[in-house]
Amino acid sequence: NRTSTTDWSASTAGATNTASLTLSAAVFPASGLTFTWTSPNFGPSISYSPLGHTALFGNRNLDDVIISDAGGVAGGGLAPRVYWRVNIGGTWQSAATTSGSSPYDFIIGTAGLVVGDTVNYFVVAQDLAGLVTANPSAGFTATDVNTILTYPTSPSFYFVVGLPLTG
Repeated sequence: NRTSTTDWSASTAGATNTASLTLSAAVFPASGLTFTWTSPNFGPSISYSPLGHTALFGNRNLDDVIISDAGGVAGGGLAPRVYWRVNIGGTWQSAATTSGSSPYDFIIGTAGLVVGDTVNYFVVAQDLAGLVTANPSAGFTATDVNTILTYPTSPSFYFVVGLPLTG
């Protein structure tokens, strides 16, 4: 929080941040002054290859999900989870990862599907600082991986299709 854009020694520490002061050879802190900077913390990065449409009626594996965070990914009861629902209006369900570290594997528990069903899904993770992210993330908010406040507006999905006819 500096109040000058040209002279470190003439600026006031701790005031409202009304100016931006760029560190350079011409604008450098006076000898004996100490300045600290803390890098911003972002939630975990989540990436995976979307599942293709299927003729299978049971559970699906979502494997090799890469989740990383500079401060570490939470585990135990706050381990990464996959959320899914069958068809629009279905109830969201979830399961924790079956892996202890990245790449993570998940099982989408969708036994009993029929041709024409659509399965929506997304992956959620949080870091050790408690920041929660999801993929896809548009519209998503949560307090932790177990408490989703708003679900993604455009989750990943796959269709259950019939087997091709052969003749």
